[in-house]
Amino acid sequence: MKDVFKDYLFTKGYFVSDPAEPQHSAEYTFNALVGLGKLFNIVIDKNANLATVDMLHIAETGIGTVSVPAPFYIGFPSSVRELTKDQLLLDQLYSYFITYGLNDFEGEGTRSIFEEQIERGVLDEKTEVKHFEILTEKQAHDKLRSCVDDLLSSTRPLSKSQYDLVKQYIVDYSYAPTSIASKNTAIKLLNDIRDLELTSFLCLPDIIKLVEEMIQAEKPDSSYMFRDKSKLPKLTKLNLPNRDRKFITAVIRRVIEKQLVNLTGHQYRVTHNQVIECLEKRKLWKGLLHHIHFNPQTDLESYFVSIIYNDDIKSKMSYVEKYIAQGDIKSACVILTHAKGATAVLRHMNYLLSRCNNEEDKKYVIDTAFTSNAAVALIQQLYNYSYYNVDNRNARHFKFTHQNLLKTHTEEQWEVNKRRSYITEKDKQLILSALENKLQTLLKGRLNKVYIDEGMNLKAVPIQETAGNSGYGVLSRGSRVHLDGRTVRLFTYWEKVNDIDLSVMGIDDKGNLIEFSWRTFYNNQNDAICFSGDQTRGYEGGSEYIDVSLDKFKSRYPNIKYLVVCDNVYSGTPFNSCTCTAGYMLREKVDSGEVFEPKTVKSSFLVQGDTTFSYLFAIDIDANDFVWLNVNKDSNATVAGTTDFDFLISYIESTNVLNLQSLFTYMATEVVDNMGDADIIVTDKVLKGIGNGQTIIHSNDVEKIMSLIQ
Repeated sequence: MKDVFKDYLFTKGYFVSDPAEPQHSAEYTFNALVGLGKLFNIVIDKNANLATVDMLHIAETGIGTVSVPAPFYIGFPSSVRELTKDQLLLDQLYSYFITYGLNDFEGEGTRSIFEEQIERGVLDEKTEVKHFEILTEKQAHDKLRSCVDDLLSSTRPLSKSQYDLVKQYIVDYSYAPTSIASKNTAIKLLNDIRDLELTSFLCLPDIIKLVEEMIQAEKPDSSYMFRDKSKLPKLTKLNLPNRDRKFITAVIRRVIEKQLVNLTGHQYRVTHNQVIECLEKRKLWKGLLHHIHFNPQTDLESYFVSIIYNDDIKSKMSYVEKYIAQGDIKSACVILTHAKGATAVLRHMNYLLSRCNNEEDKKYVIDTAFTSNAAVALIQQLYNYSYYNVDNRNARHFKFTHQNLLKTHTEEQWEVNKRRSYITEKDKQLILSALENKLQTLLKGRLNKVYIDEGMNLKAVPIQETAGNSGYGVLSRGSRVHLDGRTVRLFTYWEKVNDIDLSVMGIDDKGNLIEFSWRTFYNNQNDAICFSGDQTRGYEGGSEYIDVSLDKFKSRYPNIKYLVVCDNVYSGTPFNSCTCTAGYMLREKVDSGEVFEPKTVKSSFLVQGDTTFSYLFAIDIDANDFVWLNVNKDSNATVAGTTDFDFLISYIESTNVLNLQSLFTYMATEVVDNMGDADIIVTDKVLKGIGNGQTIIHSNDVEKIMSLIQ
C-alpha cells in the first residue's frame, strides 16, 4: 500500500501492516514497539504483533521528524528570558543584516550572538499516550474505501488532502464511483482523470465550470497569484490546446446523450430545464462552442445549440428578476423553485425578503425556503444568521472558498450606502427559529440509540473544511481543546524557503489587534508569551516557536480576549513551493527536554496552498480553550497584521451555534445515558470491548460525519 494511504490512515490512529514484509522475530517486533513508545509515546492497542520498524518512518512523517531544525535561540525559552531587550534587538538586527542586508541566504540558519552555549536535558514530564491500532492490508483497504465513499457522498467541496486521497484511490484501485454528490468534486475528478464515465455526475451547466477548472489547472507555475490575474485566460477568449478542445467536445456530446432522451413531443429525462439553465451564461457558451468548433451531429445536439443561439429564449433567472422588479415576489419564488429548487430560495432569502412589500409575501418566501431538505445548506444558514448584523449602517463581511483558498471581502462605504438586501431583527429571529425547527425535524431519526460523551459540545460540525490542511490531530474548524492550565507551544518548521514567520495577534474586548510577532517580541519577551527568535536563513531547515502560558497571559494582558496564530512566508514564496509544517504541543515543564519533543505534540500538519498566509489556531483566553482555525487565505501577504481578522470570530465561536453534541442529539431516535444501550457511541476516548453492532464515531471522523448530514 502506498505511503499516501498509510499517512492518511495514520491521522485516524492506524498503522498498516505490509504483507510484502517478511515475517520477523518477536525481538524485531518488540524493538519496533519500544521505538514507537520511546520516541512518540505511541501505544498499539490492537494487533501489536504486526508492528514493524517502517512504522517509525510513518510516525516521523505524521507527528514530526526527530531532527526538526533548531530555532534561533537553542536554549528557548529560558535563554531568551535571560537576555536584555537591547541584546534581543541587536540579535535580530544582526541576523537581518547578514540575511537581507548582505543578501546571504546560504549556509546554516542564523543564531544568536549573545546566547551562551547550552546543553539541554532529557524530557522530564509525564506525556499523554497516543493510542493506535495496526490494520491488515485488507482492513486498511476497507477503511479507505469507507472514507472515500463517505467523502464522495458529501455535497461539500473537499479540502486538498481529502480530494488527493479520493483521486489517488480511484486511480490506483480502478474504482468506479456510484455516486459523487458534490459537483465541485466531480468536475475536478473529470478534469484530472479524463474518464468520460464521470460525466454521469454532471449536467450541461456544469461544463462551463469544468472549462474554468481546466483554465485554472493550466497555471504555468504555482506563483501565478503574484501575476496580474486579469491576464488569466477568459472563457470568451479561449486558447485551449487541441486535446482539451476534443475532450470538452466529447464531454458535451456524452452529457447530451445521457441526459436528454429524445425530441419527440419535447420529452426529456430532466426536461429542458438543464438547457435553459445554460442561458444564464449564454455569452460564455457561445464563446466556448465557437472555440471548440462544435458541430452538432444529432438532433439532440442541434436542439441544444439552437437554444443557445436563439436570443429570444430567456433564462428563468431573467424572469425571476423581472417579477422581483415588478414587486411580484410570489411569482419570483415559484420560478426560482422550479428552476433551481427550494434550496435556491433558502440561499437568496435576504435578497427576496428585503424586496417584500407585506408580511404575507415574507411568510410565503420563508415557507418556500423551508421546504428545502438540504441539511448542509440549512446548517450553513444557521451559522450565517447567527452572526448576521441587522444594522444596515455597518459593513458586512463576506467569506467563501475557491480553489481550496479562503477569500474575504468587507463592504466599502459606497456598498453599504447602495445595499438594499437587509432584514429586521424580527425577521432574523424568525428565520433562526425556523432553521432550528427544520433541522431538528429533518435530521430526527437518522440514527438509532446514541450515546454522546462529555466534551462533544466543544467539537465543531465539519462543513467548512475546504480551505484547510489535514494531518495528525487536526480537528474540524471551530473545535476546541481545553488546556487545563498547561503551556501551549506553537511551532512551525520548514525547508526550501528562507523565512517563514510564526506570529500571534491578540484581539481585545473592543476588537482591536495587538501584535505579538517578530517585529515586536524583542521588547515583549516575558513569562506569559515568549518567542524563540526570527529564523531568516532556513532554506535547508528553519523553525520558530512561541510559548503561551495562559494563566500568566491572562494576568498580564487582561483585555485580550482571543489570540490568533498565523503562518506567513516572509520570502514571498507560496506554501506549495516549499515544505512547511505547523502544529502545537502542550508542555508543563517548558525547559525540559528538546524544544521540539514529539511526545508532547498534539497536532502536526503540512501547510499547503497557493498562498503565503495561513490562519492556524486561536486561543480563547477566558475559556482556557485552544480553538482550531486551519484556514489558508487567498493572499500574498508576507507580514501578519495586514489581513482581515473580524471574520474569524464566527469560526472561533461556532460551537455556540451548533456542535457535535447538538447535531447527534438532533439525529438520534433516542439519546441514552448508558453506553451499553447505544447503537452509536460518539466519543474521543479509547474504548475497548464494545458490543457487536455498536459503532464508534470520533470527532476527527469528518468523512463519516459529513456523510451523515447530507
